[in-house]
Amino acid sequence: MNLAILPMLVEIDGVFRCHFTAISSEPEQVGIVDLTSSPKESAFLYALYVRPEYRQQGVGSHLVFECEKLAAAWGCTSIGLTVVKNNEAVLPFYRRLGYSTFCFPDGNWNCRKDIIPEEIR
Repeated sequence: MNLAILPMLVEIDGVFRCHFTAISSEPEQVGIVDLTSSPKESAFLYALYVRPEYRQQGVGSHLVFECEKLAAAWGCTSIGLTVVKNNEAVLPFYRRLGYSTFCFPDGNWNCRKDIIPEEIR
């Protein structure tokens, strides 16, 4: 699938935020994700969504990879996210992308990946 990944980047008080939109060749919006940096050289990915009819076609992987590249460019050394307990079906997706997972006592999951800037291209 041919995708265009469009970023919208802002910086507020030294914290970077980016909203990515995946656009198909039709053109229509097929997925979104948000990324924010923190002062501790880590980034947080949230609100990843791919329209159901476009799942299993690489859209989510492309969006996450764009987040990883941008986080590395920001100087972040890790990226994390939370998976809520009623969305556990997405955990294998993040594990395939190299994220480690840890379940909190409340049933929510923490996912984390170290970023090595030289390997993100």
